[in-house]
Amino acid sequence: MSRVVAIRALGLYLPLFAAMLAWAVRRPRRSEATGALLATAWNIPLLFAINVLAIHAGWWRFEVSDAKLFGFPVDLWIGWSVLWGVVAALCSGRWPLWISSLAFLLLDLCLMPLCAPVVILSRRWLVGESLALATCLIPALFFARWTREDLHVCRRSAMQAVCFIGLLALLAALRLQQRGILSGIAQYSWLRIELMTGAICLAGMPGLSALQEFAIRGQGTPLPFDPPKRLVRSGIYAYIANPMQTSTVLVLIALAVVFLDVGYLAAALMALIYSVGLAAWDEGTDLRDRFGALFIEYRGSVRNWLPRWKPFIPETSTIYISARCGKCSEIATLLQALHPVGLRIVPAEQHPRRNLVRITYEAADGNEEAGIHALARALEHVNLLCALLMMWLRLPLISSAVQVVLDASGAGPMLVTRDSCEMPRK
Repeated sequence: MSRVVAIRALGLYLPLFAAMLAWAVRRPRRSEATGALLATAWNIPLLFAINVLAIHAGWWRFEVSDAKLFGFPVDLWIGWSVLWGVVAALCSGRWPLWISSLAFLLLDLCLMPLCAPVVILSRRWLVGESLALATCLIPALFFARWTREDLHVCRRSAMQAVCFIGLLALLAALRLQQRGILSGIAQYSWLRIELMTGAICLAGMPGLSALQEFAIRGQGTPLPFDPPKRLVRSGIYAYIANPMQTSTVLVLIALAVVFLDVGYLAAALMALIYSVGLAAWDEGTDLRDRFGALFIEYRGSVRNWLPRWKPFIPETSTIYISARCGKCSEIATLLQALHPVGLRIVPAEQHPRRNLVRITYEAADGNEEAGIHALARALEHVNLLCALLMMWLRLPLISSAVQVVLDASGAGPMLVTRDSCEMPRK
């Protein structure tokens, strides 16, 4: 057996064997197992991107002639992802993260030079190694630990979104490369690229909004082993029952239209069949068992694929808007004219318990949001068009940018003193 074959075989099978051994020894409980698998899912697209970047930047290259994608050997890709995913997550246990990161960094520093002549390192290879550590290994360890210990659900949901988008982008790139049109995209006009990107983002927005809703209102994620703790009926779920599956199908259709590829259309059809069949049966049974009458009432009013025009909101929420602020009063008047469903509009000065930010949204389940998020939530009570626009506005980066602009213009959050309701003493 040649050295090249031995290195490639060991690079694949040793991490797989280590993962099976760690799994057998630790016997991870469900949350720990889920975290380990998610750590691997995080590494798959990001390690691929880092290695392709390393090849182009000249940090290292791979001297192989087969079983490679964009110059990156598939066997080393899988092995590396498993090593920094399942193996790192299970072996680190409850060590401090800096110790785990240092241990796997030292292991990598030893193994990378030993992989010659498959891996040819340049003098600047530590630059790529540092970048891989910062974007792949360390976030994967955080991801696994947060999932295992049920911490930081919003961060976990964001990382799941990165995993899904990264895997989808990787599959799309491989498909375009297979068809020989990937390199031609660089010749497209900016207008065409912007229209293509906009169509795909528009199709994916309901899914991102649903993921955000799961985290904020349900305190969970879409994963079967990490589900929401409460039935989510707000946001996009007030209009359609399975926005994530709908969004996946729409993204695949958008890709089919943008790149004139029936392969994506076939994938959309398969996703639709899966959603209508197995997924609908399994999820319906699980949700009915966990939430009972609440779920039956919800599913009796909200369809799986055809969205409602007006939202289904069985419990009334409240938005508090300051009556002393002129602009705020105009917003309250406009909201009242739009006839939002299941929403009370009350002066912020009349809150029964405490002082508030001048625009504060208080959901029926006790969840509270202020500023631009509060206004977006209120408009989601109006109709589907308003809701879709506001779902964009509530996405983290977009909402932060808008809030900064509002703060700079003097329209940011401001504390309002409530009117006293105490009777004077005699």
